[in-house]
Amino acid sequence: MTKNRTPTDRVLDILEHVTFSDRSLGTSELAARLDIPKATVYRILTTLEARGYLSRHLLGPGFVPDAGLQQLSRGALDAPHYRAERHAILTELAETIGEACNLVLFEGTEQVYIDRVETKWPLQFRLEVGSRVPVHCTAAGKLLLALQPATHQSGFVNRMQLVRYTRKTICDPDTLMRALEDIAQFDYGVDDEEFLDGMVAVAVPLRIGAGPPRLAVATHAPVSRMRIDTLLHYLPDMRDAADRI
Repeated sequence: MTKNRTPTDRVLDILEHVTFSDRSLGTSELAARLDIPKATVYRILTTLEARGYLSRHLLGPGFVPDAGLQQLSRGALDAPHYRAERHAILTELAETIGEACNLVLFEGTEQVYIDRVETKWPLQFRLEVGSRVPVHCTAAGKLLLALQPATHQSGFVNRMQLVRYTRKTICDPDTLMRALEDIAQFDYGVDDEEFLDGMVAVAVPLRIGAGPPRLAVATHAPVSRMRIDTLLHYLPDMRDAADRI
């Protein structure tokens, strides 16, 4: 690493390393990785902790991202100019598919609806922006979990309450971990009536910068109108929308 970085560079380097790591990182390791004096790293870490961007890992040494960092990312996602552009892309996608389309954020053991365009059909499954739904039984939730580092996956699965919502909900941790392997290989997620009886969904990742994705574009439909196989025909359109967003 070059030694002529500015103080701001050092803060951002530390934030990025902690955010995208698959485990907690401590002062000594960050100092060695980034070629920054330990005293400087410690000072930056304590400042970021005080501001709520990082916190000390409850189960071991080192630091992990905290709520302040999530709020910062949510604020960026809600910026007016970005919100208008992405909503227009989601609207175009919803018109192409003929079903509701969503932008969702992976947050802990839940997914949060960041943006949404409804279908024009009378029969709708309505979820307002800001709604939270479980990760283990939704297309976007399983997809984003599958694309996290392996140690994060097992930690999330072990923490989750794998509540049964339908007869197809995956409630066994080992079965879920095997499903995540397949999802990561194909790079899309599917919900085949796992969250709601009679509702199917497909999701693709939205990749921004380095690190595992935490956003996804998803669409869902009642099986009375569209089957999973039909939704999968729109994967190229969904991937194109995700790239443009």
